[in-house]
Amino acid sequence: MSPGSHPKISIIVPVYNAPEGLSESLKSLVDQDFSHRDYEVIVVDNRSTDSTWVTAEKFHKKYPDLIKVFREESIQSSYAARNRGIRMAAADVLAFIDADMTAGPDWLRDGLRHMDEKKSDYMFFRIENFSKSDKEGLVSKYTRLKEFPQEEYVEVHKFGTVGSLFTRREIFERFGYFDSRLISGGDREFGNRLYEAGVGIDFNRNITLRHPTRSTFKSIVKKAFRVGRGIGQLQKFYPGRYGSMVKSPVEQGKKFFILPSRIKHIFRQWDELSVWEKVLFYWLALSTKTVGYAGQLWEKFK
Repeated sequence: MSPGSHPKISIIVPVYNAPEGLSESLKSLVDQDFSHRDYEVIVVDNRSTDSTWVTAEKFHKKYPDLIKVFREESIQSSYAARNRGIRMAAADVLAFIDADMTAGPDWLRDGLRHMDEKKSDYMFFRIENFSKSDKEGLVSKYTRLKEFPQEEYVEVHKFGTVGSLFTRREIFERFGYFDSRLISGGDREFGNRLYEAGVGIDFNRNITLRHPTRSTFKSIVKKAFRVGRGIGQLQKFYPGRYGSMVKSPVEQGKKFFILPSRIKHIFRQWDELSVWEKVLFYWLALSTKTVGYAGQLWEKFK
């Protein structure tokens, strides 16, 4: 983007301790089949303690008119970082992508075209999980087949993963910004807030963003605890919408059990898995669900 020009779209990239992921993401954004004069990339570092900021500055120095870098240090939250990006952005159309995700070269061009054709104000894309290793491990396959069921999020739960969002500045001006108090679950809260206000949700199945799978048990446990904390925060801050903590032994039991009839709906391609994989996937799902509930309890009693 040249100095003094007004971009058609601003891409906001929150990041925390992910120099390699940020580098891959920014490479894909620089390589868009879209004039650099017509878009900008806003990187917001959220208290990183490694070389993430160095990576961001390196891209800024190489593409000073395209990539801008900021820090969000007052609040440790990806939603606070996104809010900072919104305030720094110059365009009326805002795109969000996470620092570990990559976009194809036609993402901006086709996304904006779809937005204009459908008169859309709030649009999400498919997310494809992929393994970086030539030999996919069990945990990588587990996350590839389980995470980011975007279509279900949009059609059933009325929200989408914010890291794959196109929207308009007017949406935030009318309905408020992301809730920066949340460590997780802000995607759901913001989407549900808009749905309740009558804003339509658009889902583009023909455009795909790519996200690397988690490959270690530690990484999926860490995520499960964070997501559980987010659920606890949603229940604390929005009890009318998301309820409260468990109220009966029956409800509590549900937190530690997954019905066999339900498990096949959690994973894509369940019927193609071996018996051994099904057993291990069930165990991983049960383990992470228990860890998630521990995260909820941590939020309640901390």
